[in-house]
Amino acid sequence: MGGPCSSVEDQQQQIHFTNMVLPVGQSVILMEAGDENSDKFEKRRPFPLKQTIRLVAVGCVLTSATNFPSAFMHTSVNTAVAELDIYLSQSYTERGNEFEEKDYSLIRSAFNSCWYAGQIIGAICSPIFCDRRGRKPAYLVATCVMTFAVMLQMLATLFPYPEFLAAGRVLASLFSPMSDTVAILYLQEISPPHLRGALSSLFATGYAFMGLLGMLLGTRPVLGHSLTLLFFVPILPGLFSMAFLAWIPETPKYLLIAKKDRGAACRSLRFYQGNMAVTKQALNSYMEESRDEPLDQNENNSILNLFYVPYLRKAMFLSLAVMVPTLAFYPLLQSSTYILLSLHVSKSLAQMSSTLMMLLLTICCILSAFLLDNFYRRTLLLVFGVGSVFSLLIFVCSAVATPFVGWMRYGAISGIMGYIVCYGLAIGPISYFIAPELVPMQYRSSMFCICFALISLLIVITNFATLPLYGLIGPSVFVPLFVIPSILSLFYLWIYLPETKGKETHQIVEMLKLNKQGINYGK
Repeated sequence: MGGPCSSVEDQQQQIHFTNMVLPVGQSVILMEAGDENSDKFEKRRPFPLKQTIRLVAVGCVLTSATNFPSAFMHTSVNTAVAELDIYLSQSYTERGNEFEEKDYSLIRSAFNSCWYAGQIIGAICSPIFCDRRGRKPAYLVATCVMTFAVMLQMLATLFPYPEFLAAGRVLASLFSPMSDTVAILYLQEISPPHLRGALSSLFATGYAFMGLLGMLLGTRPVLGHSLTLLFFVPILPGLFSMAFLAWIPETPKYLLIAKKDRGAACRSLRFYQGNMAVTKQALNSYMEESRDEPLDQNENNSILNLFYVPYLRKAMFLSLAVMVPTLAFYPLLQSSTYILLSLHVSKSLAQMSSTLMMLLLTICCILSAFLLDNFYRRTLLLVFGVGSVFSLLIFVCSAVATPFVGWMRYGAISGIMGYIVCYGLAIGPISYFIAPELVPMQYRSSMFCICFALISLLIVITNFATLPLYGLIGPSVFVPLFVIPSILSLFYLWIYLPETKGKETHQIVEMLKLNKQGINYGK
């Protein structure tokens, strides 16, 4: 019999021949010569430390490539909000337009929200490229366009035309979902099951780290005094990312399941996980995902199936429910300095608190890898989801009381920090990768992108509404916008969300079909 890298056609012929000569009801286990009890041996064999380090290193570069143009650009204009306001004011004044403060608040909200509006369109279109052309080509295209978009934003700051700044932001946002999608798919499809959660958490860690870098560089003593210098920073990492992506191979799962190229899949698996990982058991476990779910060559049907096939529709609702508790993160990410200034916190303390918020987020995202490796996803999500709701309530109550009791502003800061801890330790990292975990490979990019588009629509609505409504009715706006939806989504997750830790995709799909949540199911 052939080795693990023999062609799919050869294996099918071998299986067909075996079925012909065996009596009805009998079966054999296909394994390599000399590998008796290879299944048991494979389960006992530890994953090499060298390959673990290699996977983590690759994951760090991938998450940095994806998050530099997005997280950095978000947070840098948070701490550099004064410089952005000056640029907007001077630009419109030079052109003979005069606006009041409330008008600039709307312009600022539109500038922040246009990113998420562009993501809706980008998320709908991304699955077509990801599935038809592959993860690697999609990643290269997204990175190239986003790097160009950052260059456009940098050049826009040299002229009194904020419209070009917004255009660059929208262009980047159109390809951000594709970059996010392939980053998550890469992290999941190059890792063994026991490292899938920890490696996937690197996406949130990278977002936090790039956000922290943006916060630090966006302060006035560093680069916050110049939007041009600030927006130049992501360009060089973007060029390096393109070279790195051109070097690494396509994911082994995509090569095997979508392209049916067993040889290329073996080479890719060897690149990411080493020679010991290239076994028949590993390759056959990949094929198990598509055995009961044949690949649909029509991308439109793939998307429609998410709405018509019961277990896929349920997976989509669950993925959206996981994302709902993260909605409050985005106005806090982009406008925490503005919110704290409204509570009469000094400018220096507001900027320092925003930077500390990102530092805390980075530390928590790093710790989340340990939590995801040692605790169940479902438990983490529910516990820290409830914690995030209480943190938001602490912020609201403290902020409302601040005009009457001055020191309560520190309670509001504590509430924000508490929410960031809950986001970084669990609800943020899990929300990024739970959607692809719940469905077979052929639906992963469609599932992630459709959920991304729908949640981006909610982000646009809530993010755009937060600052104007905050100015009208105060901090209590967080209750209807974020607290109540989070409570409802957590209740839905408590009832229906299955445990995915350590399970292959076909096991998770079976749990969804059978409506099971069991932590021990499939063991």
